[in-house]
Amino acid sequence: TILTLEPSATSAQGFGIVMINELTHQVVRYDGAAYPMKRAGDGAKIPLSAHYVRQGHDETLKAGAANGAAEFTFTFP
Repeated sequence: TILTLEPSATSAQGFGIVMINELTHQVVRYDGAAYPMKRAGDGAKIPLSAHYVRQGHDETLKAGAANGAAEFTFTFP
């Protein structure tokens, strides 16, 4: 459920990113789980938000760029 940061020489360390489904307030898992969408006319919406989470101890934390990416596949019935 925690995305890693994009690695680079200037990347932060000891942090990750979690995505939250704002319809259910659940953390998004990347194991093929289905999530409800809100219909919007002929389409659908799934409001997501991203949050940084600390994964390391004080001695392993490093300031820097904290970029990440996630890919989603949507299937409409």
